[in-house]
Amino acid sequence: MSNDFDDATQLGSIGHNPSAPSQPGQQQPAFHTPNLPEQPQADEDPEGTLLSAHGTTQPALPQQSAPATPNQPRFRQPMPQNLRQPAANPAVAMPAQQPVQPTQPVQPSQPVQPSQPVQPVKQSQPVVDTSMMTAPSKDITEFHEKFAKLVDNVSQVVVGKEAPIRQCATAMVVGGHILLEDNPGTGKTQLARGLANSIAISFKRIQFTPDLLPSDVVGVTFYDQKKGEFEYREGPIFASIVLADEINRASPKTQSALLEVMEEQKVTVDGVTHEVPQPFMVIATQNPIEQLGTYKLPEAQMDRFLIKTTIGYPSHDVSVNILKQVNVTDRAATVHPVLTSEDVLRMRNISETVHLDDAILEYIVRLVEATRHNERIQVGSSMRGALALTRCARVWAASDNRGYVVPDDVKNLAVPVLAHRITLTAEATFAGNTPEQMIGQILEDVPAPTLAPTPETQSTPAYAPHNPKGQGMRHSHTVQRRRTIQRSLRRLKHRIKRLATSYVSPLGWAVAALAVASLVAFVLLGWHELLAMAVVFAVMLAAAVMLSLGNTSFQATIDVSSRRVTVSDTVKVDVCVDNPGRTPTTSARGDLPIGDNHERFAIPMLAAGQSRQTTVEFTAVSRAVLPIGPLSIRKGDPFGLIRHEKKLVDQINVFIHPQTVLLSTLNAGIPRDLEGQPSGEIVDDDLDFYGLREYEPGDDVRNVHWLSSAKTGSLMIRQYEATRRTDTALTISVNPDDYIDSQEFELAVSVHASIGVQCLQQNRPVTAHAGSTHAIPRNATEFLDGCSGIDPDIDDNPNLAQTTLEHAPDASFYFFTVGRLKTIDDIKHMVLALPRSATCVVLQAATGQPRAIKRYSDFTLATVGDLNDLPMIMGCWHEHHIHQHRQFHRQPHRHRHQLRQHQHWHGDRHRHRSWADSTHSVIWMSRSGKSPAMPNTNQPHAAQYASLTVAALLTIAAASNLIDVYGSALSWTSAAIPATIIGSLVALAGLVPALRLWWQMLFMACAQLVVGPVIFLNGTTIAHVIPTLRTLTQGWMRMLGSFKYLLAIDPPTGTGDGSLLAVWTICLWAALLAGIFAVAEDGRLTMVAVVPVVANLAICALLGTSSGFYRMAIGTIMAVVLVVWVSARWKLLELGRWLSSVVIVLLASAVAIGGCLVVGQNRTILRDHYDPPLSPYDYTSPLSGMRSYIKNHKDDVLLTVDDLPAGSTVRLAVMDRFDGNVWNLSDSTMASDSSNYHRVGDSITNNATGKRFTAKFTVDDGLSDYWLPMAGAASSVKFATSSDADSFYYNTDTMSAIYPSRTSPGLSYTETGVIPRTPTDKEIAKANASSISQPKAEDVPDCVDKLATAIAGGQSKGGEAAQALADKLRESGWFSHGLNGDYPSRAGHGNYRIDQLLAGSAMVGDSEQYASAMALMARSLGLPSRVVLGFLPKNDEGEISDSRTEKHGKTTTTKFTGNDVTAWVEIKLDGYGWVAFYPTPKETKVPDENQNLTPPNPQTLVRQPPVPLTDPLRDDNQAKGKTSLGGSMADETPTSLFWQRFGRIVRKVAIYGSPLWTVLIVCGLLLAIKSIALARARRHGSASQRVAAGWQAVAALARQSGLDVQGTRNEQAQAIAEQMGFEADTLLALGREADYAAFSGGDVTQEHAERYWHDIAEERKFMLGSLPTFRRWRAKLSLADMFHFRKIRLRKIGVKGRDS
Repeated sequence: MSNDFDDATQLGSIGHNPSAPSQPGQQQPAFHTPNLPEQPQADEDPEGTLLSAHGTTQPALPQQSAPATPNQPRFRQPMPQNLRQPAANPAVAMPAQQPVQPTQPVQPSQPVQPSQPVQPVKQSQPVVDTSMMTAPSKDITEFHEKFAKLVDNVSQVVVGKEAPIRQCATAMVVGGHILLEDNPGTGKTQLARGLANSIAISFKRIQFTPDLLPSDVVGVTFYDQKKGEFEYREGPIFASIVLADEINRASPKTQSALLEVMEEQKVTVDGVTHEVPQPFMVIATQNPIEQLGTYKLPEAQMDRFLIKTTIGYPSHDVSVNILKQVNVTDRAATVHPVLTSEDVLRMRNISETVHLDDAILEYIVRLVEATRHNERIQVGSSMRGALALTRCARVWAASDNRGYVVPDDVKNLAVPVLAHRITLTAEATFAGNTPEQMIGQILEDVPAPTLAPTPETQSTPAYAPHNPKGQGMRHSHTVQRRRTIQRSLRRLKHRIKRLATSYVSPLGWAVAALAVASLVAFVLLGWHELLAMAVVFAVMLAAAVMLSLGNTSFQATIDVSSRRVTVSDTVKVDVCVDNPGRTPTTSARGDLPIGDNHERFAIPMLAAGQSRQTTVEFTAVSRAVLPIGPLSIRKGDPFGLIRHEKKLVDQINVFIHPQTVLLSTLNAGIPRDLEGQPSGEIVDDDLDFYGLREYEPGDDVRNVHWLSSAKTGSLMIRQYEATRRTDTALTISVNPDDYIDSQEFELAVSVHASIGVQCLQQNRPVTAHAGSTHAIPRNATEFLDGCSGIDPDIDDNPNLAQTTLEHAPDASFYFFTVGRLKTIDDIKHMVLALPRSATCVVLQAATGQPRAIKRYSDFTLATVGDLNDLPMIMGCWHEHHIHQHRQFHRQPHRHRHQLRQHQHWHGDRHRHRSWADSTHSVIWMSRSGKSPAMPNTNQPHAAQYASLTVAALLTIAAASNLIDVYGSALSWTSAAIPATIIGSLVALAGLVPALRLWWQMLFMACAQLVVGPVIFLNGTTIAHVIPTLRTLTQGWMRMLGSFKYLLAIDPPTGTGDGSLLAVWTICLWAALLAGIFAVAEDGRLTMVAVVPVVANLAICALLGTSSGFYRMAIGTIMAVVLVVWVSARWKLLELGRWLSSVVIVLLASAVAIGGCLVVGQNRTILRDHYDPPLSPYDYTSPLSGMRSYIKNHKDDVLLTVDDLPAGSTVRLAVMDRFDGNVWNLSDSTMASDSSNYHRVGDSITNNATGKRFTAKFTVDDGLSDYWLPMAGAASSVKFATSSDADSFYYNTDTMSAIYPSRTSPGLSYTETGVIPRTPTDKEIAKANASSISQPKAEDVPDCVDKLATAIAGGQSKGGEAAQALADKLRESGWFSHGLNGDYPSRAGHGNYRIDQLLAGSAMVGDSEQYASAMALMARSLGLPSRVVLGFLPKNDEGEISDSRTEKHGKTTTTKFTGNDVTAWVEIKLDGYGWVAFYPTPKETKVPDENQNLTPPNPQTLVRQPPVPLTDPLRDDNQAKGKTSLGGSMADETPTSLFWQRFGRIVRKVAIYGSPLWTVLIVCGLLLAIKSIALARARRHGSASQRVAAGWQAVAALARQSGLDVQGTRNEQAQAIAEQMGFEADTLLALGREADYAAFSGGDVTQEHAERYWHDIAEERKFMLGSLPTFRRWRAKLSLADMFHFRKIRLRKIGVKGRDS
């Protein structure tokens, strides 16, 4: 049998012995096979081979279905046998198979050890309830068992290759055909024979050869002389399984004979149709190599194959077993039938009952449609492919013991079913793509369905038409409409884009956007520079629009002197422009691109019929394909903002050929014809005559040489052999890493071109290879055109032979041109792949090196130092035919090779690559007949240098906003300019690849953290140069603190505390970022450089001041420079139109400056918002604790002031808000002056007039307060210790200061300021009260208004009324502090106490009560009033006295005690500001019991319904609890402050902990949203929909954990388990249940869905528990995929009427 099968000429029936049993199992094989593994091990190659057990004594290997070892965790519980599914691989679903029992026991001496130790995995996963899945039907089980028997039987022949075996079996059941394409010796024929021998059906084999005729396949009709009639003799095609071995070796005519039988399973001969046996299947084989003498199968033939697959080489272990069974000669003959033809037909009928869900059908259609719309696929799959995939998927599902198809079945079969039905584009083929890769990519792009069927589709059989005029048709129309709309939108988008860019350039749109953005920003921020920039941009755009108008109806022609030139040739281009119209044309600009250059010329106004000719000449200086054109005319501005362009002439190419030299003949070694002449002819069948031999049986009679037969007396046959091809393959390396510089690369191209030209001139077939370009030039001109376009490519394959053999595998000569950096080891490795019979020459270009030629065993190496060396080198090689080596050099080749290795080892690959990254002009332009000027090769980066300079100037201009902040242009310059220069130089260093990125970061870190601190913190350095540790630490802290310093301190800030580090940092990094994009070779990146420039401007403006008119000039200059800069870098700037450019710039500048002068600016700066006014609630009512100073420190010195003008007051706090209880500071929303405390610098703005002074303040024991004593209006405050200034806040309106760190003994500071002039009484009496906004006084007693009206109600002047109030209170009142020994006088100044003072029985109090009463009375009269607490230099009567000032030579000293703490009132009068009034009676005016202490005019104080008054204890509480002075009255009743303190704590926690509360609230909301979404998915929809949503919850959790989860549920389960590190059994079971609910069409109840969700919840809990803490919380808080349970899947696959 084996001999018959292997006979290539056997065409007859080779069926089974008729006496063989027809039923499986009646006769057992003569021997048994060992129990081999059904799948390769984890470490094995996925390929396998043939294997037989004949003669083996090896023990059985363990089955995959064997129980797990003790180290392996088992699945929770074994599933019922009728529900258990095979553990399918994600790529190939494997059927459950019965193990084959071995004939020999396992030898104890040969235990089978696992190849790798089993790693422990996580256990204790939840148990899955699988009661939802019903048992498969009996038919499906029968199908599964028979299919498994067939696969098992064939696996005895081809071991470890279950995938191709299952595919062949699938094709057999479906009734299709299979094409096996693989290398020789992989078992293609044995697989076909093994399949045929496993089924009791007829089998025939046809060996396809070039001389095979169609009649040899389908049969022939011949005339039977005995019967006297024509009789049809069947061909070998009449068998159930036909093996078409090496089908591609037959002629296309013979191949076409199979078309009818493969499609219709019929044969028509001479008009008569003959049926073939059933089942019928063609198994064809072909080799992907040895294409000599083969014919590619036509597309129609390929489409008739159901499946195309490969087998592959065996794995290592299987190969070893094959060698152990070397005595087995024919493995296919060892198997016997296990199925009959009736079994196959029965299985085919069963497969047609497998349920196909609509979602699966939609998925298959989308896959097939995707092959038709892929840009890399030229011809997609037809509907035959979709039908084939559908039928195969049914069989695949039934083989897995399932009665329904799941997406995994489709994905497993898509590649073998569809890959051979598509045709790739030429670009995709050259890019290395294969059809299998494209189908795999489509499988990734088209999402697999995961939908659950609706109740309507559940009741519809899978094979019945589902409302053909309903849902399916509506869906088809919907999809078609959607695609039509998408195409329309794409066309509309393209038209809009074309319309938008046809008139306005991208730069114009950018300028327009900047204009709008600048204008909007000006409205919001009020910066003059923004307004100037907006106006400049708008005016330049308007001018561009005006210049673009006019008639441009031109016609033009371009005439080039020569389309193909060589380096150093001169080319003349004549451009003729004429006006064919009847009206004159406007002037325009002609633009003729010539390579990277643009020849622009003026076109004047042309009358009707008039023309203008321009001639341009250039000299080619470098090889290139030079595009000329397209010629276009432009109307627009010289900056390129608006370009009304019109293309007149299309682009033409000028080929600048490389330099070549003439070589001698290259025919050495070429086969000769019978006349001895070199022959390049190849016969049609690629065979050539070799000689004569005697006839042997089976020889074709047509090859008999009759003349020789007559001479010899015996038949002589012509002997043919494959012609030794005379083709020449020329390959050049284009990888820049192989060359030193561009000059060496050009030398290599010239060498490559010279050899190719010589070959083509001798009519030798040539294939040229350069990188990814492969061509077969027809003549030398076409070849040189290709050489002109050779460019360096860093991605070029270094193994040139590999890419060459893919396109020229049978050439006789291989010429490789490489650079000197290509090592000899690389060359030797490269030529190993070439055919041994071919001749290989490697030409190594090495500029300046001596020429040499050396012979190696496999190739010849020639060194070319100059192009003129090539003829001599090739002549030497031709003369000796490379039989010996000969060197033409003065230095040993070995020395040169060592030098090359040294350069390669010690050089930098990026250094060698840099020449390929650079660009250079390939021509010299010349005009008006002048000789061409030499190109400027000394400054290749001139454009980058100029661009970097512009970026640096823009950086400095933007940072000029900080000049006013520092108060000194010199100080600002010392930081801004050096920082800009350093940042620009670091950006420039990026042009050197070796200094890019990391070195730049190091330079910037050094400049920021070392150079800057050394300059601006020079006092911390050693010898003013060497930085210390303090320099570095303070430099880091001050770098951050300098910005806060600029914001917190009112300008001018000076240069203290390293504040210049702010402008240093800004300019340094802004110059770097702008410079990086400014020096980029791609000029388009210049627009990106605008971003750091604008950011620099915004930052400096926000840190700047609110005044300054020079900013409009800065904005104007920056706008103009930006437009010109970007226009020049984008090569849009027309320098020849300098006059119009100047006019536009001057016009835009004038309009911008004029607009800024007309429109005022209200600048928004951070300083006004960064440091908001101090909260008055933090520093409440210092007036309440005034008496504590008098009680505790009456005679103690609290403050000592040197050089204070005599009689000057010192103020502590100023209060303007009365809330019914205390006087306090007002909120900034109530009044802007009282709480307007800010950090100030070395100087304070002061416009007060009066007596200037400089006084030194020293705080003594007892004064520990938040309020800093100040005198007059301060101009500057300097503390003795610089660190004390950090806590200093000053209010210029109230001339008071807050010191949050509290004053302490020893605190010393010097104040320079002005004691405001005090107006006289007469001046006060004539002054009117000022009108300002003050907070309304709350809960004021009625007596205040009545008494104020009675005293000063008739006064017309505010000053006179204030004097009346003060005088009346001072005259009528009595003085008492209420201390021990004093007349009783209650503390406090709330409404109860004021009512007691003004309407009680005794008008007794101290300055606290009288000042509060007068301020309230003044408010009732409409006078702006406030209460001041401070020190007065009082005498014994309480009057201000100069005697308190002691003189000590030229200095004076004033000491203030606790008794000097006093309150007074200030009224604001027009022309004088705030004027002080002292309503307190003299301190000597002490009451006694015999005096009348009642208030004045008691008859006018008739009590009205009183304002609700508070308890007097509230005043005491305020004095003890809310005072910031910290004192307490000895006679006051203590009250618990627990709730007040608790409230303050809660408020602070709420405020300062707001970020934490926000995070917690957001987290809580996320958790609540996820819980609601999960609950809704769990309970909403039908049972099937709920199951689908359950699996989606698992997949969503995986994605929320950061896992990459794609594909079908089976693939998702495998991916989740692999990435999370636990077994996939649980997830696979859950996925199978979800697939069953979605695609089986079976009934799924709500109870099933509820149990499924219970398992899902347990699995989600297990998955969360297996995650690290951070990823666990990330998954809990992530909302990824949470709202896609239904609509997202529906939208992806396009199914209507379903929920996912």
